[in-house]
Amino acid sequence: MPQAVPILNKLSLEDGENSNLSISSETETSSSSSSDEDDFSLLYHMEKKYLEDQEIDSSINIFGTSPCKLASERHLGLLVLNRMNIAKIGNEQKLALLVGAVSDVDLAFNDIKDWKVIKTILNCMPQLRRLNLSHNPLESDITEDLPTCSYLSSLLLNGVNLPFESLSQLCSKMPLLQEIHLNENDEYANVSFYNTLISKKVQFLQLNACNFNSWDAVMNLLRAFPNVQRLFLCNNKLGIVSNQCSITGATMKELTAYVRFLAIQECHINEWQAIESFENIGQLEELKVLNNPLFNNLSNEERYHLVIGRLRNLKVLNGSPINDTQREDSERFFVRYYQGQNDKPNVWHELVTIHGNLEELVEVDFTPKKYASVILRCEEKSVCTQLLMRLNKRVSDLMKFCSKVTGIPMTRLRIFYHDKNVDNCGPTELRFPNQFLTRLHIEDGDEFLIQSKILPPEKSVLR
Repeated sequence: MPQAVPILNKLSLEDGENSNLSISSETETSSSSSSDEDDFSLLYHMEKKYLEDQEIDSSINIFGTSPCKLASERHLGLLVLNRMNIAKIGNEQKLALLVGAVSDVDLAFNDIKDWKVIKTILNCMPQLRRLNLSHNPLESDITEDLPTCSYLSSLLLNGVNLPFESLSQLCSKMPLLQEIHLNENDEYANVSFYNTLISKKVQFLQLNACNFNSWDAVMNLLRAFPNVQRLFLCNNKLGIVSNQCSITGATMKELTAYVRFLAIQECHINEWQAIESFENIGQLEELKVLNNPLFNNLSNEERYHLVIGRLRNLKVLNGSPINDTQREDSERFFVRYYQGQNDKPNVWHELVTIHGNLEELVEVDFTPKKYASVILRCEEKSVCTQLLMRLNKRVSDLMKFCSKVTGIPMTRLRIFYHDKNVDNCGPTELRFPNQFLTRLHIEDGDEFLIQSKILPPEKSVLR
């Protein structure tokens, strides 16, 4: 009888298959998990964007060097990876080999929280000059010892709401920092008295849409950046501008000693006192002040002249340079504008000493007339009538009308124009049918004398 096959072997074989399946399943799960994690790494997205070969139509000629080639040759200078859910670095050694020459990094709108990621980026990119970390949920406290960024001059932290203490810690690692963007950081509007220096080097500061509702809050923050030259405060509800900060006790002149450029578009400015206060910004030369309710009921000309008249040192307004002639015109306009008003700005008296007490200009309307009330006179037909004449017509049109009124055929009709203001010259015959009546400068009360060509010389208008 044939020997029975041991059941143990069969069970062992099945167990082995199940075991292999289990191992395979675990490997696939691990691989899938690893792949999912890679999807959130900076290295993964960089390789995908800059190193993967792109299919290019052979009919398209490409000149210059592509970013992919630059990245592969380790010469990539600009790295832009926005909105890719990046939360970590990936293989740090491999990244360091690829980004050593990068000088400009844009990682806005990602998911970077850990300062270890920032530390690695700064270590891997020693040539970095511009760093954009806007709208990343960075931790409030910097627990890492960040490296010194010897070349970094521009930092963008829009919408990050990094506390001032952490901001100061970060900026201390950037000895050449000149430009910092802190837009859309709502918490900065509620900072209490702050007397800590963040950076003496920063000259360009953006604080747009930070929910500031008072000028004092802005002045309080400026203590941290004492050498700012270009200040952006657009889309903040500033309203009133005060000359002294109630939080710090310092004056505007002290806190804005080096400010040359100020942008306050859409800041709810509704009083001239705010504009006049900017005269206390000692070096202010350029101002952008569009879209504020103060100007809603003023013409463009009034807006332009009334701002320039108030700010004696202003050289550029809303992007337009102001030359000496334009300044003089604005100041003279300013004097005339407030001449008849009881409440005159202080600067008005200063301008009067320069330009004198100017009277208002008389408005002269140079718009061409469309109609004139004239008299048509034909003695031989005993016709004398008043006519409201359209001046955009030609002499030929007038001849047709006169022919109907007098019954004289156009071929036998003569018309003479008599300008009432030049009686000494006498009537002038209209000899050119295609001539426009506007060329005659016709005024109300002028006359047109009509006669036929067969009229005896002694009865002609021209004798």
